Amino acid sequence: MSQTAHVARVRSIYRRALKTASDWYLTLDTWRPQALKIRDRFEANRNVPSLREAEQLCDAAEKELEEYAHPDPYKFPLAPGGTKWERSPFPMVSDGQKKDR
Repeated sequence: MSQTAHVARVRSIYRRALKTASDWYLTLDTWRPQALKIRDRFEANRNVPSLREAEQLCDAAEKELEEYAHPDPYKFPLAPGGTKWERSPFPMVSDGQKKDR
């Protein structure tokens, strides 16, 4: 794996870790300490000398993310699957077609 591909993978894992933490801790004052702990864990492994060891750390992190995934992740209310998604139907025009917003 190239260096840029590895950097992209680490970024993806970091973002997913923050998202997973936000699923468990909904308010900012409870989520922020968890986000700092996640950042500290990533910083501790920042200068791993071999790419093989870095790959093993990434595999372990992805496995841990799967283990800690929330069974009912938070969705923004207006996002697809959210509580307010398509709550109000589109207004109909006289020919029965939906009117553009």
